Amino acid sequence: MSAPVKPAYTQVIEPRLPGRDRYLGGELCVKTGDLYCVPGSAQRVLKINPETDEVSLIGPELPGKFKWLRAVYCPNNGRLFSIPSCASQMLMIDPTTDEVRVYGDVGSEKWKWHGAMYSDIDECIYCIPCNAKQVLKIDTNTGDYEFI
Repeated sequence: MSAPVKPAYTQVIEPRLPGRDRYLGGELCVKTGDLYCVPGSAQRVLKINPETDEVSLIGPELPGKFKWLRAVYCPNNGRLFSIPSCASQMLMIDPTTDEVRVYGDVGSEKWKWHGAMYSDIDECIYCIPCNAKQVLKIDTNTGDYEFI
């Protein structure tokens, strides 16, 4: 005989977030246990604490549409880097301080990169080109990046 199925439920937690295409992925920070949602068309990073159901917006206002897709957790330092899709700058989140930093210039093209992977070999992130002509390589220790 199989075990009884526990009832599932959905709970809407505050704050209510108006608009469309707000968050286009996110990532768990293993160090803190918090979830960070990447602003697609939203203006700020969304932070969720799954233990307390606390939801907050962190960092500066970031205008634009479809700016970043997803995020990659870096086990070497606990930072999160997001994939610049239509954004012209890089996005880095430091979950230990909730610092949200945008920097650099990766071009103004649309839908540049659509996925990424962290490499334990060199502690870099490799962003997969969609419309970009090259792979974007991010050094997660320094934040430096290059096109390869």
